[in-house]
Amino acid sequence: MAENIVKLGTIADNPSVTDWAQHIEDEIDDASTGLVSSGSGDKTGVVLVEDAYPLKRQLDLDSRVFLQGSQRISHHIGGCVGFYKDTDNWTSGNDYLVKWKQAGEPSSIDYYSNFGAGADNIHFSGGGDLGGVFYQGAQQAAGLSNIYVRGFEGASGTDVRCGLKVYGDTWSGSGIFVDAGTGSSSTRTGCIGIDFSGYRAYSVNWRNFTVHNCGIGLKFSELFGCHFENFETEITDKPIVGTYNPRAVKFDSCVFRHTDEVIDIQRTRWADDCMVHVNGYMADNSPGVVRVNNNAMDNAQVLSCPQTFDFVIEKRTGDPTMWTNRRIV
Repeated sequence: MAENIVKLGTIADNPSVTDWAQHIEDEIDDASTGLVSSGSGDKTGVVLVEDAYPLKRQLDLDSRVFLQGSQRISHHIGGCVGFYKDTDNWTSGNDYLVKWKQAGEPSSIDYYSNFGAGADNIHFSGGGDLGGVFYQGAQQAAGLSNIYVRGFEGASGTDVRCGLKVYGDTWSGSGIFVDAGTGSSSTRTGCIGIDFSGYRAYSVNWRNFTVHNCGIGLKFSELFGCHFENFETEITDKPIVGTYNPRAVKFDSCVFRHTDEVIDIQRTRWADDCMVHVNGYMADNSPGVVRVNNNAMDNAQVLSCPQTFDFVIEKRTGDPTMWTNRRIV
């Protein structure tokens, strides 16, 4: 079988390329040397990323494209493979640095069919007016591993941006580092590190991931049967914010630094089915703040958990509230 890989080469290999976003899209679409088409017509296959490419605009990837880095990434874009914002030549718009298309876009979007989409060993540096990366995956062949998303902040720390806008079903993420800045460490209050809000996510599994310098670490609206493990935040005001409908969600072995907040459940649309399990510890040796509201948003509870915590937010009687899950000896 012929390999289904597009090899981008290095910048030195391609001296005539002046627009890398257009060049990469053209290489993927090339009828003779590009990726094959899936049944939906979207391109599917692997793009081998062999350098750090400057982008003047949002890079649009088909819904089933997988980015594979040619080497292990590190904390800074220098010496890594991936993509960075060409700030001096960026064409601003309603955009991200890199965006995977939704399957069937634009005529008949299928929100959970981005089979095989993902990235491994890729560094994303910078962002558009909306943020760094927009990604959705479907099934186990899809996923994100060993990726960095940094420097997606706006001109002001209060500008609303997100590092990773994500959703989908039955895909996994691991080894993910999200940082609103690339320079000084401070909270960019408008930034959301990982944003699941606006779409549903089903049976998504994440482990070993970090958010730095954001107002919100992870935000979601509807999560169903999702598991997040070894989640760390630093210099981030609110590690977890839920806005609508959490069902069978678990945050396991969390570590939250430089904040006294743990989770803010701002609404529980279907109280009977609400369940969020959270355990971990507050790294600054302070008790944690847990906020829980009901569907009507008129029963805001501000609760406290110990420095090392293990609790469940669910309905047993009345509105959902926090129930300790720690064994009392």
